[in-house]
Amino acid sequence: MIEDKIQIDEEIKKLPFIEHYKKMWPFVKPYMFRAILAILICIPIGALDSVVALALKPYMDLVLVDKTDRLPAYIPLLIVAFTTVQGFLNYAATYLNTWVGTKINQDLKRALFKKLLSLEIAFYDKNNSGYIMQRFSSDADMACTGLLDNLKVFISRLFSSLSLICVLIYNSWQLSIIAIVVLGCALLPLASVKRRIKFIVLKNVTEASKVFTNYNETYSGAKTIYSYNLQQKIYNKFDNTLRTIFKLTMKMVQKTAWMTPALHIIVSIGIGAVIGYGSYLIVNGDITSGNFVSFITALILLYTPIKSIGKNYNAMQVSFLAIERVVEILETEPTIFDKPNAVTLKGVKKSINFNHVYFEYKEGVPVLKDINLEVKAGTTVALVGNSGGGKTTIVNLIPRFYDVKSGSITIDKTDIRDISLESLRDNIAVVFQDNFLFAGTIRDNILLGKEDATEEEIATAVKMACLDEF
Repeated sequence: MIEDKIQIDEEIKKLPFIEHYKKMWPFVKPYMFRAILAILICIPIGALDSVVALALKPYMDLVLVDKTDRLPAYIPLLIVAFTTVQGFLNYAATYLNTWVGTKINQDLKRALFKKLLSLEIAFYDKNNSGYIMQRFSSDADMACTGLLDNLKVFISRLFSSLSLICVLIYNSWQLSIIAIVVLGCALLPLASVKRRIKFIVLKNVTEASKVFTNYNETYSGAKTIYSYNLQQKIYNKFDNTLRTIFKLTMKMVQKTAWMTPALHIIVSIGIGAVIGYGSYLIVNGDITSGNFVSFITALILLYTPIKSIGKNYNAMQVSFLAIERVVEILETEPTIFDKPNAVTLKGVKKSINFNHVYFEYKEGVPVLKDINLEVKAGTTVALVGNSGGGKTTIVNLIPRFYDVKSGSITIDKTDIRDISLESLRDNIAVVFQDNFLFAGTIRDNILLGKEDATEEEIATAVKMACLDEF
């Protein structure tokens, strides 16, 4: 656990905060107009919160205090009209946010999936399926949808707060000083949220990926599990993962949940102070009853969302951390790639040669040592040996699933590292030890090898695979 924390802390230090958001710009740019429009709509949504509080002053002074009927009839109508407009704008902002968020999310997933397809086989060896699903799919959802939804709430509440503060100042600058000081004290704890939750969020991502892995392994290895009565062992593994996630969840609560009750206490102090000093100002004639009621209404409207803003702020910080993880993936460069001047392989005419080939999966643990081999065109070579002796490894090196540590593999005296990957693999047919079928029909799977195959070629492939028997 301590080693994991040290490793994650080191990774955090390497993350350049500003650069990550610059990397997201290409995904945001195509939808910038709608994104800005959604944000701008949030301004009047928040600002209109002050209408009710502002309207209470003439109502209190003219009707309840002076007992006159001089309150203009249009004020109640304006309140209804403004609230209706606010409702329509809220719908528009939600629609635009969802549209923009989904578009960015899908573009991001396309880029991540394309990156996944470009990474070398070694990447899949090192990372399990759950980790890949979490980093390449779930993080994109958290980065886009979660961020924009919380951003809408955050911006509308920001401008709601600004408009309500204007109402406070309009009614009483003396009481406003108390209210704004208390507001500042309430928002102060938010500054340290990201630092407190970073390790927990990153660790939770690792554990959440294990849940996906458990499901995938159970689906793929069901026969093995039942054959060897591994149900209890697999269940215990899954149970331990959930227990770890529970502990991380509770740590997150310990780090952040105290803010809500703390904000409640701070806000209640502010309201109490305003009521006490406001009563003094009314008695002295510095403000009217209408000013005071309008002020208190605006203050409660201001403080109420502040008490729960910590939750939205926490969610935004989680989305920011997801963006950092997404960009980290996008910046990952494959170790096996085409050289700028890679040649196209037109076929094997003479031979495939292994020249003093050394290879290792893990640093310092050699698998192949000084392998020299010549396979002439038109001949068949069988590699025979014990399990783990390197037979499959030798075959995997030819299509460059892995690159040799030293030495070279040549086709007709051309190093395969100088040949384009696409043309190299187009000239190689591989029958793997384990069968794998993609979703679709048998015909669809056969056509993956050659999309323009004729009916005769398909029939031949079916017969060669002994599929014609059933």
